[in-house]
Amino acid sequence: MLGRPPRLGENDAVSNRGQTATLDGRHAPLSLWDAEPGTHLCALYSGPAELDQTAAAFVGSGLAAGDRVLYVASDRLEAQVHTALEAHQVPAGPAADRGQLVIRDFATAYGEPGQLDLDQMAADFRTAARQARADGFGALRVAAEMGDFAAAVGSVDRLLDWERLCTPMQHEEGITSVCQYDQSRFGDAAAQIAAEHAGIAPDHVLTPPVQFTATTDPWGLAISGELDLASRPVFLRVLGARLAAQPSLHLDVSGLIYAEAAALGVVYQAAAGLPADGGIVVTGAPYQLRRVIDLAGFDHPQVIID
Repeated sequence: MLGRPPRLGENDAVSNRGQTATLDGRHAPLSLWDAEPGTHLCALYSGPAELDQTAAAFVGSGLAAGDRVLYVASDRLEAQVHTALEAHQVPAGPAADRGQLVIRDFATAYGEPGQLDLDQMAADFRTAARQARADGFGALRVAAEMGDFAAAVGSVDRLLDWERLCTPMQHEEGITSVCQYDQSRFGDAAAQIAAEHAGIAPDHVLTPPVQFTATTDPWGLAISGELDLASRPVFLRVLGARLAAQPSLHLDVSGLIYAEAAALGVVYQAAAGLPADGGIVVTGAPYQLRRVIDLAGFDHPQVIID
């Protein structure tokens, strides 16, 4: 394996800040990066600073996992969302350029307020999830600024109907979401709204151990950071999605600082399912990584270490 430096604060105790809180006060793992596809989260914020912090944590984690992120802005311009995300070190511009971050206004995402059809809205999100996978992304994540959603759909009861409709739909399509509600707009109804979600999204998250960046020229995937066994499910999902869209792929591993053989095995597992004209070209592999591959006995005619 590649040499592994210690992670910052690795041996320190970690506080609950940044954890995904469930409604009974317990906490889920300190990660959105490897969240189970289909997770339906809520964020109750007070003021734009809290909104931006929670949005950045969610969007940044989704981009690092190689997923497409759809950001639905209620009353902000696309440029304002870009600026807010980049202020929190989320690479919104590059992600938008490669089609991984998509920002839509309320009407484009849902329809005109006062004329919303809940079933049609759900169908549109199903289509968006399938399109994300067809475009070579591992899954779809949605960060939605809910604004005054109750007025848009007609009542708080219809809003709750929408949230109840979303949970099974998201599980079926593998859509992970955070619905961002301004507490000042919903008052006592905020608790009811939160109860229709799996938990409360964190406003801070741990830095993902590894980042998967979709590339288009050449078509492929760039990996940076530490690729360990825990990263394997996310790697398998995003690599499979890239290959499903185009079966010939460049895998740039020049940014890896650590890799476990079991995680690297995903490459050869994926190669076994390629058509005859498909292939994976691994670029930027240092000597240590080549040595891991040799010692593990990995070999496949459609995997080329360049």
